Amino acid sequence: MAVNANTAIQGQKDGVHINQKSGRITIAKDTILTFTGQSLQNLGTIQGNGVLDVRQLTSVNPKGVVNSGFLKPGSSPGTLTINGDYTQVAAGGTLAIEIDGAAFDPLGSTDYSRLVVNGSALLDGLLDVTIGGGFTPQPSDVFTILTSTSGLDGFFENALPPSGSNIGFLSTDRGSFEVVYNESATGAGSVVLRQFSAVPSPTTLLLLASGFAALVLMREFRSKVSSAP
Repeated sequence: MAVNANTAIQGQKDGVHINQKSGRITIAKDTILTFTGQSLQNLGTIQGNGVLDVRQLTSVNPKGVVNSGFLKPGSSPGTLTINGDYTQVAAGGTLAIEIDGAAFDPLGSTDYSRLVVNGSALLDGLLDVTIGGGFTPQPSDVFTILTSTSGLDGFFENALPPSGSNIGFLSTDRGSFEVVYNESATGAGSVVLRQFSAVPSPTTLLLLASGFAALVLMREFRSKVSSAP
């Protein structure tokens, strides 16, 4: 379903909205998709740069958006806003983030994806980060990929922090990030990627291996020379 104009989908008082596994909802920029009823169960894909308004989905717990499919802020890098609560569950729930650069402008174009939750965020399931556009993050780059206004709880299963810490680690095919889970005294929360460490390229690994082999040979040669009569 492509949402290119403000749209409201009415549900019964006890009705649960379900985006089936084969379903795809794309919300265009500056567009609001509103649901009323109990909750929105996402089994498929929700993506786009608009606003998903689920503040009236309050009759059950968890309430708001319950994601056991894919949530993709932007169809490519962009910002998706949820007005209401967001719960990502372990059984299939994935937040998909694309990073094509380090620039972020909340009022304009952005180089990486962000989920803005005007409500609480409860995390589980997976974080899927794709680095594209020929971009290589630097260790000093910081990417705030999720914000919430009324609480942040839980962790992504593939970026769990050690006990007592709020910093986990996420591996991608291009390298690894620190994943920082922040919650302030006021309840506002965020998930931040930082300290990127790139995977050495095959050429770099070959050069390192060649250099190591040369060093070993040189040491053996010096040892033979020093032990010669």
